[in-house]
Amino acid sequence: MLNSAKIRYVLPKNIGEELPDRLKCGKDIDLIVHPDDKMLLEKIMMETYIIERHPCGVESGWSFLYGMQPPDFWSKKTINGVVYIDVFLCCHAIA
Repeated sequence: MLNSAKIRYVLPKNIGEELPDRLKCGKDIDLIVHPDDKMLLEKIMMETYIIERHPCGVESGWSFLYGMQPPDFWSKKTINGVVYIDVFLCCHAIA
C-alpha cells in the first residue's frame, strides 16, 4: 500500500533481524518516512488503522533532541492480535 502510493519510507529490521511478516507477539513495526509524505501516509493509514497516544511520547515525559518529533503510533486489531506501527519522520544528520 505504501509503495503503490509512492510514499518514501525505510523499513528497518527489528532487533534479532525480525521482519514484519515474522514479528513476535507484542512487537511493533518501525517506519521512517520522508516528511513531505506524512500527510499522504496519514490518509492511507486512517483507512485501516487508528492512531493512539504513543507510550514514549512527550506526554509521558520523553524528550526528543535535534528537533525530532515523537513518532506517530498506529494500531490495528487482527485475528492474530494487534499490529503496532511506529512512524518516525526522517531528519538530516548533524555532522
